[in-house]
Amino acid sequence: MERYTKKSENGGYCINSNCLYEIFSSSWEKLSSGPAIKRLAEYEDAQEQGLLLRLPCKVGTPVYAAINKKNYGVGFMDSHIETWNFRYDMIPDFGKTIFLTREAAESALREITGKGGMNDE
Repeated sequence: MERYTKKSENGGYCINSNCLYEIFSSSWEKLSSGPAIKRLAEYEDAQEQGLLLRLPCKVGTPVYAAINKKNYGVGFMDSHIETWNFRYDMIPDFGKTIFLTREAAESALREITGKGGMNDE
């Protein structure tokens, strides 16, 4: 897929040269129906329909899960942090039990368990 924008040296975005050529060599009517405008319209339509999703990180990125398992039958409670690779099905739990940093996961686990630290009894 050809990009119509690129990141400039100062960190901003600009239009790539192919699209820029299209802008300056076209009449307004041709430009308003060009591929860049069509693609932007498709993205805007998808966003308005709730179909465009911005992920918190790339799929496969290491994330941290706050695990709090309880077994009241034997009085067992296990609280720990696990490292997993991010998957789409983790989206509903992101920011609740799945985090980008270990520190955020540890903080959430302390909040969940009501303990000052992970090793407290």
